[in-house]
Amino acid sequence: MTFLSAAMLAGIFAFNIPLIIHLFNRSKFKVVRWGAMHLLDSVVRKNTRRIKLEQILLLMVRAMIPVALALAMAGPVATSLRAISADTPSGLVVMLDASFSMMAGEGESSHFELAQREARRLIEALPRGSTATVLLIGHQTVALTDRPTTDLARLLDRLDAAEPTHTAAQMVPAIEYGLEVASRLPHARRDVVLLSDFQMVDWPTGMEDSLSRLTAPYRDSATAPRLSLIPVGGPIRENLAVMDKQLSSGVAAVGRPMRVEVAVRNFGLDRSAPVRGDILIDGQRRSGIRFDAMEPGELRTSVSESPLIFTEEEVGHRLIEVTIDADRLWADNAWLGSVEVVGRIPVLLVEGRRLGEFGQGASDYLYDLLQPFAAAGEGRERDLFVVDRVPMGDLRTVDLSRYRVVVICDGPAPAAEWLERLTAWVREGGGLLLFPGEQMLAQREQWNAMLLEGDVPLLPARIDGASTATGDDEPLASVLVESYQHAALRLFNDPARGDLSVLRAWKWLNLRPDREGDATISSPGRTIARFADGQPFLVERAVGEGRVMLSAVSADTGWSSMPIRRIFLPLVQQLVADLGATTVSVYRPELGDRIAVAAPGELIGREVEVVFWPLREPGTAAQADDAVRRTVRIEDRQGRGLVPLGVAEVPGVHRIRGPENYSRVVVLNAPRSESDLRRIEPERLVALAEAADGGRYDDSGGFLAASRRQHGREMWVWFLAVAVGLLFIEPWLQQWMVGRRRE
Repeated sequence: MTFLSAAMLAGIFAFNIPLIIHLFNRSKFKVVRWGAMHLLDSVVRKNTRRIKLEQILLLMVRAMIPVALALAMAGPVATSLRAISADTPSGLVVMLDASFSMMAGEGESSHFELAQREARRLIEALPRGSTATVLLIGHQTVALTDRPTTDLARLLDRLDAAEPTHTAAQMVPAIEYGLEVASRLPHARRDVVLLSDFQMVDWPTGMEDSLSRLTAPYRDSATAPRLSLIPVGGPIRENLAVMDKQLSSGVAAVGRPMRVEVAVRNFGLDRSAPVRGDILIDGQRRSGIRFDAMEPGELRTSVSESPLIFTEEEVGHRLIEVTIDADRLWADNAWLGSVEVVGRIPVLLVEGRRLGEFGQGASDYLYDLLQPFAAAGEGRERDLFVVDRVPMGDLRTVDLSRYRVVVICDGPAPAAEWLERLTAWVREGGGLLLFPGEQMLAQREQWNAMLLEGDVPLLPARIDGASTATGDDEPLASVLVESYQHAALRLFNDPARGDLSVLRAWKWLNLRPDREGDATISSPGRTIARFADGQPFLVERAVGEGRVMLSAVSADTGWSSMPIRRIFLPLVQQLVADLGATTVSVYRPELGDRIAVAAPGELIGREVEVVFWPLREPGTAAQADDAVRRTVRIEDRQGRGLVPLGVAEVPGVHRIRGPENYSRVVVLNAPRSESDLRRIEPERLVALAEAADGGRYDDSGGFLAASRRQHGREMWVWFLAVAVGLLFIEPWLQQWMVGRRRE
């Protein structure tokens, strides 16, 4: 014998209530002496035994009533009576995999639709009075009803209306929650059935131990919930996914051609057919792309067939979308992003030495390389940058708000009067590029103290002196060729566009980004390019809304051959253009996360406009009419402003615009881990079921046939019947006893 709600057994102690009342009433009598009492002694002696027996019998009946009620409410199950009737109510928790991969399928139905049908069969087969619920598994586990219900018709309606998510499945917390829900169901038989495609990435190595741990607390109970695994669908033969896109330039400039490089992987089991795709800007097709046939597992890149050229009217952030017409798993056939289109970028070039004849200043080469058409006498209108040059001493009088980028070449230690202005300008979105020289090297302690050790560190790394090489016994330093991840350097991943290894340096700063990787620092410095020996060549730090870059070599020929190499022009232009394009922060959270975008504290309480462009099936571009607009108030989180956007549920792009030029972009793409549709082997599925002390079935029919196993017989109805019977017996017995006394 076991009990579904053992806590209710405490009600047995209620039998003391009639006992206490009986004893209390027994003590309440008054002795009255009268003369004829002796005449009744014989009658009293004759009836005393009978009266005591009647009182004991009545007391037992009254005490058994709360005992029977407590036993009925505790849900007794006679485990020795192994057969369970087919019409006995039971409890069922259906766990339905609603992750992104369930949108795939062969034929007319997706795996999610197949799982819905199997779930419907399971629920429809439940006897009357059964309790059931359905849990959708994604990044979070969501129940279709507030609590398990006996209204199975309403549950089926909600099941039919359910949709898969664009998120990855979190199986361990979902199963833990499902077992917990099932353990509270008021039935002897409690089943948890998981319907899934059993994608390999959702069931990593070690899941057997996790399932064993999750089910261990319930194994000692005769009415423990039992986990059953039912796979749906079959192997997917075809699935291509757009993995990433990269721009040929760190910034999209008006009138300058820009190509898009796209990576696609074949996640299918068969060799893919050639596929074509489109590149769209704000929903309008601007170029095409083509991929040849790919072997299973192959990753292939291709470049847009024609360059993208932007106009003055397109200046600002634009939605860029890459789509391919491949297969029914449409959300991974597209990749969303945001590109900032800029006009001419105003740059302030600060000379740390002196302005005079060419070669005397540290910024002479940069001045010509940033505006090559003007230097060649072809007019400044064709140059991307509008360059003004001032000596370091005049920096305190310059209006920095006129410029997007400031480049300082071999500057002396900064004066306090302009350091505060420079820091504020960077934090508001400015880009600062620093080139060293003998003057900066000599005053490195002042640079470290004022720009690294202050309240707002600007330097991306500590300057620890300099290294030199003669080129004879000591080889000159060269830049390491690698796969560059920084947007400003991706251009050089293609050797045809420039080889940074040709640069040679005979003197360079020893840079130590000592805060790099420190989790306690909100914006640590990071190395974006290295010398061949691993020392930093370029380092960067985010400061507020802006960024600071520091080079290890000077911008003139005093330390390296860099200024006279042909590659120096695209390198400098890429760095400056990238810094000039950072006026808007772009966030890329995971689908399923709760999004809250940072905002300046002074904007707390003010409203921003949020425009969301969702990705539309079948991967076509989001049109202007599809945009969802709303107004959101900036919240106060311990003095920091946050724009709450809620849970990210579907792929798309959020654009946030607010007062004082506040602007943010949030890009959401479907998780590419879900594009890998390989399924676990049947043998491992059996091992998972055994680890959970459960079962594995091919379909709902197999589960229903096997569910007629032995669970025990529920006995609460019998105890309730006893309690009701005693309630009728007690007044009848009392009346019968009174009648006998009258006789």
